[in-house]
Amino acid sequence: MKSSKLYLLTLFALSLLLINSCKKYEDGPLLSLHTKKHRIMGTWDVEYFSINNFDSTSYLKGQPFYGMYSFGKGDLWGNPGPAGYQSETSYLSGNWRFEEKKEAIHITFNSYLSSDNRRVGPYRADDVIWDIRRLTEKELWLATSFNGKDYLVKFKLYKNY
Repeated sequence: MKSSKLYLLTLFALSLLLINSCKKYEDGPLLSLHTKKHRIMGTWDVEYFSINNFDSTSYLKGQPFYGMYSFGKGDLWGNPGPAGYQSETSYLSGNWRFEEKKEAIHITFNSYLSSDNRRVGPYRADDVIWDIRRLTEKELWLATSFNGKDYLVKFKLYKNY
């Protein structure tokens, strides 16, 4: 009887250790039943944006074209955002791919159509690699260093595919 309790306790401890070692991203999740590609596909809206750990969300959302990211199967679109900061003809198109064993995402914009070409650091830059900090069904957190500054953007799922 004692040996079966010890066996179950050992099995439980090993399971926890194994699950913890599976954690891919700094801020989780611990475990997911969906693939990383499945979790990232959808339209994401900015919930939080910081530059050098300073909350710059209002600044970003105050830009005429802060927009959302829509991830398809390798395709990427930058949309005006739910508030429609410009006309629906304002958009970015490009590509994305995982890098560094799916711990980072490489975003490349190759087409930009807007009357306002302002971009906020790496947030609309032509070519940036972002470290993935969190990727769940409803949250995507990305971080990068760009031109000597640290950026963090937290997205919430707006619409999935």
